[in-house]
Amino acid sequence: MGWTILQNARSSASWPSVQGQITSSLVDYSTDAEGGDSYSPQVAYAYAVNGRSYEGQTIKFGENSYSSERKAQAILDRYPNGQRIAVFYDPTQPDKAVLEPGVSGGSYIVLGIGLLFVFISLLVVVFAAVRAVIPSRT
Repeated sequence: MGWTILQNARSSASWPSVQGQITSSLVDYSTDAEGGDSYSPQVAYAYAVNGRSYEGQTIKFGENSYSSERKAQAILDRYPNGQRIAVFYDPTQPDKAVLEPGVSGGSYIVLGIGLLFVFISLLVVVFAAVRAVIPSRT
């Protein structure tokens, strides 16, 4: 999944754009199991490509959740409801669109987390294999 996000972010840097309009703009608040707060800017927009109407919700490819409501609100401030904006769309799949094309730091987060889990899993497997080969001294 992280690789797909990164590839979408990279390719979006060369996507064409059309004029669109923000249809909804709000901060989504949630709390995780440990009680940590999370604020996600939620932006919906409408646009048309070759006479066909589409709706999108992707601001940028990658992590779009923040521990600070102020950071999420700062993003929303760029996209007030009703504002006309540039929408960048995939010319081969016009229903795939983004407001902020290109790679950002958040584009690497999901990939990084996935690689971390793979690395930890490999360490566990190697540790278990070494323990199985080396007899314990009891």
